[in-house]
Amino acid sequence: MTTLLSLPTELISHVLLFIPIPWTLLSLSLTCHRLHALVLPSLLHRLICLAESDASVFSDLAENKRLAREVRGLAVNDTGEKERSEFWKVEFGPRLGEEERALAGYRSAWTLLDTEKARQENTRRVREILPAVGKGCVNLEELRLKVGELRPWTGFLRGFYGDEGWGAEERELKFVEVVEEPGEEAWALEDAVELLEMFGGLEAFAWASATIVQASQLIRYITQLTSHCPTLHSLSIYVFSTINPIPSALPLFTARLPCLRSLDLGHIQSTPLMVPFLEAHPLLEHVSIQCAGHAEISLPENALPRVQTFDIVWLTSAQLYTQVCIPLPSGELRPLQALSITAGAFRDENTIEDLCEALRGHKRIKGLRWEDTSMQLSHRLGQVGQACPTIEKLSILAFYLDQRLPEIAAALSHFPSLKKILIGRGRLDLEHCAQLHESCPSLRQIGPWERVDVPPSEGRSGGLRWRHMGGQGWGLPRGP
Repeated sequence: MTTLLSLPTELISHVLLFIPIPWTLLSLSLTCHRLHALVLPSLLHRLICLAESDASVFSDLAENKRLAREVRGLAVNDTGEKERSEFWKVEFGPRLGEEERALAGYRSAWTLLDTEKARQENTRRVREILPAVGKGCVNLEELRLKVGELRPWTGFLRGFYGDEGWGAEERELKFVEVVEEPGEEAWALEDAVELLEMFGGLEAFAWASATIVQASQLIRYITQLTSHCPTLHSLSIYVFSTINPIPSALPLFTARLPCLRSLDLGHIQSTPLMVPFLEAHPLLEHVSIQCAGHAEISLPENALPRVQTFDIVWLTSAQLYTQVCIPLPSGELRPLQALSITAGAFRDENTIEDLCEALRGHKRIKGLRWEDTSMQLSHRLGQVGQACPTIEKLSILAFYLDQRLPEIAAALSHFPSLKKILIGRGRLDLEHCAQLHESCPSLRQIGPWERVDVPPSEGRSGGLRWRHMGGQGWGLPRGP
C-alpha cells in the first residue's frame, strides 16, 4: 500500500483500470481512506461501464451512498457476451475531424457468468434495485444504455429524479445515449415513449433503434420532447426498421433547438425540408446525415456559418457539397475541418471542377470521407486530393478491395499530407500496405496497420515495419 500511494495519481488511476475484479477495488478504496482520498479527484469509479447482470456492483451502488454519490457516468450493456463488449466505442456518426468517440474514462466492470440462468437471475435482481441505485446516484451526469428491456430503467430514473421530476434540484443528467438491442426482447414503442418522457433539460441526447417498426412515430415523440429542451446542444438519432427502412423525418425538421451545435441523423429520407432546418440553426458545428432519395437540395449562401464537420452522404446533389465550400456573403470561408462526399454526385466533369475550385481556398480541412463503393470514380478522388492538400485522414467505403486497390493507390498519390486511411467494406492485409505506402509515402496508418520506423540494432537491420494495432504483432510486407 505504501508503494501504491507513492505513485503519481494519474498512474494509480491508470493501473486500477486494468485490475480484473473492480468491485473489490471499490471496497478497497472505501476502506483504505488514504487511497480513497488520493484517487477521489481522478476517474477511479466516477465513470463505470457495467453489464446489467453485474449484481455485485449495482448492490454496492444501491447500499453505499458515499460510493453512489461519486458516480458521474454509467454505461450499461446487456449482451450477455463472455467477451468484453465494444459498446463503449460505439459512435453514431463519423467524426472525421477527431479521433473515434469512445468512453475512454470508463472503468470496465464486467462479470463473466458461467451460465445463462445465472445471468438472468442476476439481471432480475439488478432490475429490482434500480430505483435505489438511481436515488443514490445524485451526481450522475451521463447515462448510456444498451439493454434489451427499457421499462426497468424508468424505475432508475424515477429514483434519480424523485417526486419532483426531471427538473429536481441537484439532478443534472446532461447526456443520455440509448441503443436498442435487437432480438426477442425488443422494446415496445410505449416503453420507449415512457422513458423519453422522463428526460428533460438535457445537453446531449442520442438514440439508436434497430427494431422499432413505427420509426416515424418514434421520431415524432423524440422531436416533441427535445423541442422542450432549450439546453440541448447535441442530438443523435439513428432509426432503422426492416419494414420501413427510410422513415420520414418531417417531424424532426420542424423542430427548433436554439442551442443545437451537433446533429447526427441516420437513415433519413432526403427532403428539401432539411434546408430550412439547417438554415434555422446557425450554431451548428457538426452535421452528419445519412439519407437516401433523389431530392435536389440546395444550401442557402448564408447557412451553416460555423460548420466544421459537414457529413451529408448518399445524396446526388453535387451543388450541396460545392455550396458549403464557397465563401459566405461576408467573404469568409466556413471553418471546415472535415468533409464527406458522395462520389456518385460528381459523374459530370464540370461538377467536380466546381467543387475543386471551391476547395482550394480551404486550409483547415484535415478529414475526408469518400463514398464510392465501386471506386469507379477514384480519379475524382485524386482531383479532390490535389485541390485540398491539407487532408491528413481519409475514410473510403469500397467493396472488393483486392480489385480496387490499384485505383485507390493511384488516387492516394495526390494526397501529399495523408497520414491515415480507413477503408470500409474491405479487409486490409499486410500485403496491401506496401502498395498503398508506395503511392503515398506520408502514410502512418493503413487500416489496422501502424507504420513504425525501426532503427538498426546489433545483428538486425532497421527499416520500415508495420505493426497490427490489434495486438497481432509485427510484419514486413513484401513490397514491389
